Amino acid sequence: MAITQQKLNKYYKKLSELSFDTDNSEIVCNYSNKFIDFDELKKIRGTHSLPQSPDMIFVNEEKKEIWFVEFKSSTKDNLQNKKFKIKRKILDGLIIFYEIFQNYYEFKKYYFVVYNTEESYEEKVLNGFAQKEIEFDLEEIENKFLDKVFTDSSESFIEKWTDRFNIEFTKE
Repeated sequence: MAITQQKLNKYYKKLSELSFDTDNSEIVCNYSNKFIDFDELKKIRGTHSLPQSPDMIFVNEEKKEIWFVEFKSSTKDNLQNKKFKIKRKILDGLIIFYEIFQNYYEFKKYYFVVYNTEESYEEKVLNGFAQKEIEFDLEEIENKFLDKVFTDSSESFIEKWTDRFNIEFTKE
């Protein structure tokens, strides 16, 4: 199934909507910039069962990159208990992506797990010695299914994307 840019236009939503955590009624990234709502886009597959998937995707044709982004309204420590679920979302999301987009195999694929809650001072002290570049054991899938995995706070996500894509983010 091939999808055109014109068909994709109806799946763009504000970052504040894409990053809204319904369980906690909290917005992870409160910005008006628009990206593709992957949770809605996957419904065009027409199947009744909808596996887990990332919240948004960003396809950068110029750099030949696909970015999958999952927003979590939680601390890094709380997300450690959801490692398996996060990995499953990543792998299911890749399968769904290639069912919908069949012409992006040569693009590099990146995944960013964004959490909004900073660690408390006590958590920072306790975790300081065990600081990892990639959290939640996601390094296991890096260089196998994805070119690079990032796990970081919402502030870091905005900073990295501003630098990488020269995007000016607009606060809501």
